[in-house]
Amino acid sequence: HLDGPNSPDAQLRATVYTAFTKLRAKWAAKGVCLQGVANLYLPLWGKPALAEPHLEEAMSHEGVLLGAYCGNVNGTPFAETEAHLDALFAYAHAHGVQVDLHIDETN
Repeated sequence: HLDGPNSPDAQLRATVYTAFTKLRAKWAAKGVCLQGVANLYLPLWGKPALAEPHLEEAMSHEGVLLGAYCGNVNGTPFAETEAHLDALFAYAHAHGVQVDLHIDETN
């Protein structure tokens, strides 16, 4: 996954995506296809004001798919978790990209 694409620091985001784009081109020449994952904490996918700018920037870069680190959802009502997943999957479907879920990250 790519670290920094959801940062409020525009320079950090630009650095991350520039580095990914360069490495992707370098390794493509060697027959390796790199995918970058633009992660958000799962509940943030349910907040369009946060999710949509992140999505727009991520989708402007070739080879980037969407992702979520889910944390421990045991304390969240099922309907909320389901709504957040539905939002992520709807964004991914609308843009024809895959999803990478980090369901084991609880720290």
